[in-house]
Amino acid sequence: MIVLAVASSGIASLLLPVGRTAHSRYVIPLELMENSTCGIKQNTQLAELMQEVQLIIWDEAPMTQRYAFEALDTTQILPVIPTAKRPEVVQACTNRFELWRYYKVFKLTRSMRVNEYFPNGEIDTLKQEFNQWVLVVGDGTLPAKMKEGEDEPTWIDIPEKFLIKTWDCTIRQIAEETYPDFTSRQTNDEYLKKRAILTLKNEDADAINKFMFKKLSGETVT
Repeated sequence: MIVLAVASSGIASLLLPVGRTAHSRYVIPLELMENSTCGIKQNTQLAELMQEVQLIIWDEAPMTQRYAFEALDTTQILPVIPTAKRPEVVQACTNRFELWRYYKVFKLTRSMRVNEYFPNGEIDTLKQEFNQWVLVVGDGTLPAKMKEGEDEPTWIDIPEKFLIKTWDCTIRQIAEETYPDFTSRQTNDEYLKKRAILTLKNEDADAINKFMFKKLSGETVT
């Protein structure tokens, strides 16, 4: 069986063995319209490969506009459309795709991003509760708040027990929780590939990188 695994974003594609984005693999236009088509040319190796493919695995597919699937012709994060209003975003969602009625939806029942167990095999109840809370957030069933000047409620409260407030350096706590024994294991590729710290702001990413660089052994090269 020939299987092609792709991802919607470049970052997600890095997690796949020899990963590529869907736009790169299937030559999908970056500017998508209702009549967009893939740029796969006839009598090419890619065209022959597509004729033999039996399964396509598309990571983070729901965050892609439905026109991408229609171009390929074959709930979750919404598609990213800069400056778009809610009706435009909803219209571009995967479940507006004409073939959606043939889809089978598998629901996430456990988050694999957080290890719920202590090293001795016992369950970490706090992490287990956090996993369940993340799933509820993803399902959109948490009560939301609306700020002044906004059209709809989009803000939620994070439970106090999930906040980091007791350390003088929150970055150090996050780093040590994510990368235990980093000093002695920093050259272990498998150890590094299974861990990541995500943040929304560049300034936070810079602060985290600066903190982690100081823990690296050897001479710094730029």
